[in-house]
Amino acid sequence: MAELTYVSSSARTQSSSIIRSDVMVGILLVIIMLAGGYFRFVGQNWDDFTHLHPDERFLTDVASSLGGPIRSSIASGPQAQQTQVDQCLARYPNSGGIGPYFDAECSTLNPHNVGKGLYVYGTLPLFMARGAGDFLVQLTGDTSLNTYSGVHLVWRSLSALGEMAVILIVFLIGVQLHDKWIGLVAATL
Repeated sequence: MAELTYVSSSARTQSSSIIRSDVMVGILLVIIMLAGGYFRFVGQNWDDFTHLHPDERFLTDVASSLGGPIRSSIASGPQAQQTQVDQCLARYPNSGGIGPYFDAECSTLNPHNVGKGLYVYGTLPLFMARGAGDFLVQLTGDTSLNTYSGVHLVWRSLSALGEMAVILIVFLIGVQLHDKWIGLVAATL
């Protein structure tokens, strides 16, 4: 009987130390993520609204143009462009010719339909930045967050959030491959 009590006491001590180490790892992971977030979110307006990076300048221009009037850059010449606008107006008279997302010829979410024919990047980051900018405009009332002078800060914030998610994913990979302490070291690095 005494032996059974000893085993039970030992099991409780071991369980208690596992819970303490899990809490410690959780606290350390939060500290690591806060430190990583601090270094990534501070100084996002490093160019002081001058748009120094050429790729970012181009992407910001495209993101701020989405949702505007149809100005095709695919069609050659003003006559062909007017034909596309007329076709879209005939298809969607109630929305001024602006079609739904999957209508590639009339959707203003297609960069080619808002005059950005040289857009060759993927559209998911573009849509995320524009959507987040539109959401933030509704939330805060700051209308610059979906225009050329502010959407680049939305891009940078989304990038910072993505990088914070990478810290967590690296931790989880380290836990899966080795243990929680290796996961912490990997997240720190």
